[in-house]
Amino acid sequence: MHAPAHHPSLSDDAYTVLRDVALQPRSILLATTPRSASRELLEPPPALSPNTPRLSSAERHLLSHHREEVSRWLEVVAARLLVDGTHGVGSRCYSQSGADRWFRVATREELLAQTAAFLLFPDGRTSDPIAKAAWLLRTPRAGAELAVEVASIAHRFAPNPMARLCAAAAWLHLGASVAAARICRELLAEQASPSVRHVAWTWLGACQAHAAQWVDAADSYRFAYAASGATTTGLWALVNAIQAGDGVLAVQLGVELRPQWEVSTGCRESLVAGLDSASRASDWQWTDAAEAVLRKHEGLDWIASVRPGRVA
Repeated sequence: MHAPAHHPSLSDDAYTVLRDVALQPRSILLATTPRSASRELLEPPPALSPNTPRLSSAERHLLSHHREEVSRWLEVVAARLLVDGTHGVGSRCYSQSGADRWFRVATREELLAQTAAFLLFPDGRTSDPIAKAAWLLRTPRAGAELAVEVASIAHRFAPNPMARLCAAAAWLHLGASVAAARICRELLAEQASPSVRHVAWTWLGACQAHAAQWVDAADSYRFAYAASGATTTGLWALVNAIQAGDGVLAVQLGVELRPQWEVSTGCRESLVAGLDSASRASDWQWTDAAEAVLRKHEGLDWIASVRPGRVA
């Protein structure tokens, strides 16, 4: 499973042909329609093949020679849109290269430097003739909504688990946690790579926490932590175990995670940023069961002081 640390470049041939496809007013490959959570609950459309009816010769060429390359390129486009649309929160959808070190999503400037601006961020005031590109972003939709659309296009080129995870993260940000959870469960039912399984468990846990299903959320984050060993993921398992009133699991995780907490400012800041986001979305606070666990186990005092808006 690829997980590029920066935005991948398109080959000259892929860029030229994709540009031609973007000019086609009825492109099947690049067709986008505003998607809804209810539509996303339907079976996702399969990736297209060069033999799909009504494709143009340029589209067949892309699918025959550049499908993985373009799918990967669009995957990172979706990630950029997601990060922009969620004020950075969506960056957690991307896989890790090692414990607590997330792959970086390309900046807008880096995207534009790849001479691939025809599919991103048109300002509506240009005379650029590539009408399809402008149409992709013509209506005033949020970055997260566009991330769902671009992720769908990426998957249309080739099966792309990371693009699907971008879509799951976007649905969650848009409040469609059922659609997001379904994508995660589908990926977990497949023969996914360890990095994909880690992120899928992480976002499934986020969906369950969003619904105040603390026991399920703690389990999902615990599976994600077991798959990755990432401290930040373990901290979310700990927080949700406390929320669920599971003192045994909370103490176990607390003993294991406290040393990393004390040396990693980044982990603390990441957790508090996530709690800030949860607080804005659902007025997050410690549950009564959590308060009982924290009173009983003084060894958890270091996590007890965590509140949205500040780092303990």
